[in-house]
Amino acid sequence: MDTIGKKIREIRKERKISADSAASALGISRATLYRYESGDIEKIPADVINKLCKLYGIKVWELLGLSSEQETAVRLDDFACAMYDESRNFSDEDKAQLLAMARYISSKNKK
Repeated sequence: MDTIGKKIREIRKERKISADSAASALGISRATLYRYESGDIEKIPADVINKLCKLYGIKVWELLGLSSEQETAVRLDDFACAMYDESRNFSDEDKAQLLAMARYISSKNKK
């Protein structure tokens, strides 16, 4: 089974994108990109995954090697990635308030 790092490298090479260009577009160093591709770094931040998919013109589920059915269960869309980026440094209290607001809006839309 291919690792996500191998897929990142394969797709980059298929698209004929240099490591320097890809790293620059992703806002990371070339060394970090190589560590992602080699599997030395296994936990790739969601915002980097999102940028990779945009750069390579693929969907997250394709990069992760999921079927379309699995994709719907774990979709990381632009909104989810943006919310993660914006809220990852929130305090626990702020996160609880954000979740309460989301639940309120969800319940309002169900009516």
